[in-house]
Amino acid sequence: MLELGIIRAVDCGRVRRRAVLGVGSLGVIGCSLADLFRMRSAEGAEASPRAKSIILLWLWGGPSHLDTFDMKPKAPVQYRGPYTPIATRVPGIQICELLPHLARRAERYTIIRSLHSSSNDHGIAGTIGLTGSEAGGASLGGQVQPGTVKPAHGSIVSKALGFGPSMPRFVTLGGRLHQGKRPITGEGGGPLGGLHDPFRLDYDPVAGVKLPQLDLPEGYSAEGLASRQTLREQLDEVARRLDR
Repeated sequence: MLELGIIRAVDCGRVRRRAVLGVGSLGVIGCSLADLFRMRSAEGAEASPRAKSIILLWLWGGPSHLDTFDMKPKAPVQYRGPYTPIATRVPGIQICELLPHLARRAERYTIIRSLHSSSNDHGIAGTIGLTGSEAGGASLGGQVQPGTVKPAHGSIVSKALGFGPSMPRFVTLGGRLHQGKRPITGEGGGPLGGLHDPFRLDYDPVAGVKLPQLDLPEGYSAEGLASRQTLREQLDEVARRLDR
């Protein structure tokens, strides 16, 4: 799929990742990324709005791409899914018959079919999906890949934007990712530090939304913390009087 008409590059120093991914297959028609930049420069680069937020839906064990966005209707029956493709609003793009609402909004999203993993182990592939690298990933058998775990995508965004105490830059909804009883490596800041770990929101069907990072340590209470704060303020006042 080629969508030259919607790719925008603000300048050479701030090329959007989506633009780079979108032209990844241009080489088959003899047009390299450098060629595209030269064409855009000749036209006069047109600035596009910057994204305000990114939502990653991690569909662990989710529907196959063969049954959703890459159905391969001309492939032999043993290689394709049981559903029928339907046309979308974008000419030449078809998706599953079970997704009619998405078919009507196809001009609002981009399908990337070049993504692949270097491992078929779900534990390692999970680390690749979170960090872009298998370094430090643990297989389902417990073998750990060499190298230091890279930061998650959201942690990189948090680092680039800068830590903001009033509003987390990187929020995760749900419990920690795992395959069976083995956790998936790569959800946090890694070498960027815990400051850029995700702020976690969890949900319990009975208790509702939970904020595990705001839970008090065992043995502490809200009243006890308030008393500590009052004591600190009183000691600060004594220090100020002694200074005077």
